[in-house]
Amino acid sequence: MQRYPGYPPPRRKRPPSIVKLALIATGAGVLTTAAFGRTVAAHPVLTALCLVLGLAAIIGCSYYLARLAERERHAIFEANSRLEVVDRMTGTQFEEHIAELLRRDGFTDVRVLGGAGDRGADITARDPDRKPVAVQCKRWSKPIGAPEVRNFIGALNATYDGHRGVFVASSGFTRQAAEEAALCGLLLVDRPHLARWLTGTPISLP
Repeated sequence: MQRYPGYPPPRRKRPPSIVKLALIATGAGVLTTAAFGRTVAAHPVLTALCLVLGLAAIIGCSYYLARLAERERHAIFEANSRLEVVDRMTGTQFEEHIAELLRRDGFTDVRVLGGAGDRGADITARDPDRKPVAVQCKRWSKPIGAPEVRNFIGALNATYDGHRGVFVASSGFTRQAAEEAALCGLLLVDRPHLARWLTGTPISLP
């Protein structure tokens, strides 16, 4: 399946425990079979049992890995579809949608400010630990640059002191913007990060 531009495959994690068990069982079956292979005549039942266990483990492991690959393809398809919907939203609709994602993930006191009087933040909320958060949302067609990030950092320092900052941009950020954000501990939610958020992976605040 074609991946949406900027949507990378998820990092490969360590094999799940069921896969580890299957691999261990396969290895044990092979080693046991080899060990008793010299005395097959003396232990035909045990040898047959080991072969069956090894084959079952291989089949089970292959099936589970195929299911994982299918889930990844489904997740990419779903992310593509949802990003396309986001691209058709107005700025106000995008802010409301981000607010709903925050509520879904356990944020409380979620308020959409928006407009000319937002004083530099589009949304304020409290994370699941009740710590204040300020969110800036941009549904642009071009990457967000360093000036916009600096403006938001200024708003956090002047108006939203004590709030952790989250900058969400459907178009992503320039390298300079990312460098500015890193200096201040600002969380940037770029296009691939947004795709994962849309499909159920909560954002991780610093």
